[in-house]
Amino acid sequence: MKEATSALAIGYYDYIIIGGGTSGCPLAATLSQGARVLVLKRRGSPYDNKNITNMENFPKTLSDTSSTSLAQQFVSQEGVFNVRARVLGGGSALNAGFYMHASTHYVKETGWDETLVNQSYEWVEKLVAFRPPTLEWQSTVRDGLLEVGVLPYNGFTYDHLYETKVGGTIFDREGHRHTATDLLEYADPTRITVYLHATVYNILFRHNIGKARARAHGVVFKDAFGVMHKAYLIKNSMSEIILSAGAIGSPQLLMLSGIGPRDQLQAHGIEVVLDQPLVGQGMADNPMNMLFVPSPQPVEVSLIQAVGITRLTSPSQCPSEAMAEAVEIINAIANGTIKGGVILEKVIAPNYSFLLKATSALANANYDYIIIGGGTASCALATTLSQGANVLVLERGGSPYDNPKVTDVVNESYQWVEKLVAFKPPMLQWKSAVRDGLLEAGVSPNNGFTYDHLYGTKAGGIIFDKDGHRHGAADLLEYVDPTKIKVYLHATVYNILFRNNNAGAIGSPQLLMLSGIGPADELARRRASSPGCHNVEVFLSPGQFRFMIFCDIFLRTMRDNRCLPMVGQDMADNPMNFVFVPSPNPVEVSLIQVVGITKSDSYIEAASGLSICSSWAQKISGSILKFLLKLKLKFIRLGHFTLNLKTGLASEVLLEMALAAGNVNETIRGGVILQKTNGPISKGNLKLLSTNPLNPSVTFNYYKEPEDLKKCVDGMKNIMSVIDSKAFSKFRYGQIPVQALMEMMLYLPVNTRKKHLSASISFEKFCIDTVTTIWHYHGGCQVGKVVDTNYRVLGVDALRVIDGSTFNSSPWDESSSYCNDAWKVHGTKDSARKIIH
Repeated sequence: MKEATSALAIGYYDYIIIGGGTSGCPLAATLSQGARVLVLKRRGSPYDNKNITNMENFPKTLSDTSSTSLAQQFVSQEGVFNVRARVLGGGSALNAGFYMHASTHYVKETGWDETLVNQSYEWVEKLVAFRPPTLEWQSTVRDGLLEVGVLPYNGFTYDHLYETKVGGTIFDREGHRHTATDLLEYADPTRITVYLHATVYNILFRHNIGKARARAHGVVFKDAFGVMHKAYLIKNSMSEIILSAGAIGSPQLLMLSGIGPRDQLQAHGIEVVLDQPLVGQGMADNPMNMLFVPSPQPVEVSLIQAVGITRLTSPSQCPSEAMAEAVEIINAIANGTIKGGVILEKVIAPNYSFLLKATSALANANYDYIIIGGGTASCALATTLSQGANVLVLERGGSPYDNPKVTDVVNESYQWVEKLVAFKPPMLQWKSAVRDGLLEAGVSPNNGFTYDHLYGTKAGGIIFDKDGHRHGAADLLEYVDPTKIKVYLHATVYNILFRNNNAGAIGSPQLLMLSGIGPADELARRRASSPGCHNVEVFLSPGQFRFMIFCDIFLRTMRDNRCLPMVGQDMADNPMNFVFVPSPNPVEVSLIQVVGITKSDSYIEAASGLSICSSWAQKISGSILKFLLKLKLKFIRLGHFTLNLKTGLASEVLLEMALAAGNVNETIRGGVILQKTNGPISKGNLKLLSTNPLNPSVTFNYYKEPEDLKKCVDGMKNIMSVIDSKAFSKFRYGQIPVQALMEMMLYLPVNTRKKHLSASISFEKFCIDTVTTIWHYHGGCQVGKVVDTNYRVLGVDALRVIDGSTFNSSPWDESSSYCNDAWKVHGTKDSARKIIH
């Protein structure tokens, strides 16, 4: 890993991977076994930043709104707060660390080789998957799910099983996170280059004489000093560029590169390489809603472990399997200040020699593969590719290892990933309570600990090790051949260069449009508004692979549809709603471990004992005080606080929470219970705001379709049953009714939406008013619309898209672990050749 400032002005590689996340890292590691691979990541390494390490710092990173934050903040057009990972390892350096396999139905539906999928699971799980400890809070949630009928209890398992279970984690037993970057341990270090702080601006295209189709042949990226560099593919028919910039970055980069709706591209003055109106369409996010549950006892710090996955059948849904709604109990809990000791940090992975600042890049260089993005897909991809080719990875962000806020908190490929970044979490009080609550609620059977997707209740894996340190996709770079890979950080790709030749692949709706592929009118409009945009070329050198893929998360089955105007269309996000549950007892620090998968196809999960940053501490404190003021009861004055306070325990508890929340180093005692709507029917789109590869305009249309809203309502009812279960009583103030918890949620700053007066008594209005995201947004470069069944961008050569932008729906609860596994599968030499041809 090197800074992109060390990159040559021009370089040549067999594969160029744009992005180093959960797709790029395993793919780069695999490809590096036989080719030169370049990985470009726009920000830095997870290993250099101690704030990434500890599990309890999980919410601090997500709430960091600074310009240097590893979580790039953006707000959808509906007013929902969201983030994009900009660190090597991608989402695995920021997420709750829950690890679980895809459902067997999903694997069959997408047409994947089940044996290879299981091998990929094992490949991943050797490094990054662990069994979490199930402590009090998680156990309570588990028991609550079982009590309310989320049955049977499937125990701990990685498998996707309906009802209640405990899943895996990427946090090891010390609480250290293992990101997808750990999978680079598999890479051939002599064949992989990872440039950090390398922002890709576009993909370069060529038109050869006598050829009608444009061909991608390079990328332009900028280092941290603002110096522009070019990376070209080695002149070989199999060399390709792999765009792994994610569901937001991939459609955006496609459009910035000239692939997208013509009207959008022309509006921004972008030369149209391919009029593809479907780029940026079909955008979706899994909506989430939650409740905060105050606890009378301290709770452990925990993220998602206990999960309830319900089943829900509907005449409008696919008869082969019901669409999934996820109800997740993320319990962002506070349990009082940490007393009597310190948390020791440790470096959990090496400072890779190939991890470079983009400022070190040469002005021109050749590679076999150029990977745009350094997230969960591209880290694994770069690792694999570097075993046999020269690889360049361009990551616009820095290293996650610079920030301890993140790193502390199928079978062969699964094992490949799990060896570095998946762990079994401890089952402490909160998680045990969640598990028992799920079982009590009828989310059964108990599937125990497993990485598999099993219906019922289970404990899944996490990417935090036993020390609470996060292990993300960047850890997968341990697998790379360091002599064949370079990773440039702070290297922003501006566009992709094309030339006519054999077919290939590339990956982001945004970069497609920035590179000239997209709606012509949009490209023209942006070109007119930004006449000074940069162009960079990437060339292929002879005798190497030509492989261009957009990778960050794998794809659903695609239809061979030659309709091309869909760049940036059908964007979707899985909406989430949550409830905060104050606890009278202390809770442990835990993330997502116990999972309940119910018969209504909803997921129930839990987290606890988390601290919050100063800005959010002040927001939460002020929100609770506003809620108390609304009660219009007797006057009381405390310091500079003046409010009307209701006599009785409930108001005293909330007042104590408000005052405690105002302290930066103090956590709020209690937990958050959330529900996630999986497979949303509601879709939106992505549009360019300018030719700058920063945040585009994104619309997800949360709960626009009544089917999605019904799933949320059913999920919130499940949450209420868990909160009222006997198993959950230890962490519940009986004097605070559920309706009061719902009303309090309306005062928390979870989004910018206006609130309905009836939201505290109407589940429908509550879902709409408190919707947030679980960061599973997808769409914009979908199969059959923008790419074919081999993930090639329709209408151009040497360009593929392999990430969440190709999904018609999110594959399951934790798509980043899925991406690690999927891109190990497609990074193998045989599989890669099958994809290419």
